[in-house]
Amino acid sequence: LGWERMRLGSDVPSRLLPKLTFQAWGKAVPNHRTLFDWLSRDPVEVDKYIADPLCGWDASVSMWRDVVNLALYAGRESSFAGVRRDLFVNLIGGEKDPASDYGKAVHHLARRMDKMGFSNLVSKVYADTRHESLNEVNRDIIMNDFAAWADHTLKPSGIGPLHGS
Repeated sequence: LGWERMRLGSDVPSRLLPKLTFQAWGKAVPNHRTLFDWLSRDPVEVDKYIADPLCGWDASVSMWRDVVNLALYAGRESSFAGVRRDLFVNLIGGEKDPASDYGKAVHHLARRMDKMGFSNLVSKVYADTRHESLNEVNRDIIMNDFAAWADHTLKPSGIGPLHGS
């Protein structure tokens, strides 16, 4: 990215990062129909993504640098210093998501947060699920699991279901 910024500038689309990320992830899906099939197994959702003019554009060199810097910064243990260790956290991912190294990044983050003392952490990587879990063919299972977790999480604190206060 530094080389691209020097050669091309910051406000132009990166030529390298889309190839290393989105295009590589698209090609990683066996028998892919489109290069966006890494997002979901639901072809209707993939087609909606492709048709949306606000999706699929090439990010600038500057934006990619910001995303990479954010990921590097957020990954530091010091970035969690001000976060309450009793905060309720629910991490989910997909076993078929190339962007999260097939769910390994979710497991890794959960292990790190557990070692840092997060006491109300749950995580799950769903089988056969790709990147956009809530746009997947098994979205109902994922949403029901989350709703059950949220209901269980809210009840002990006395908040209860969110039906009229």
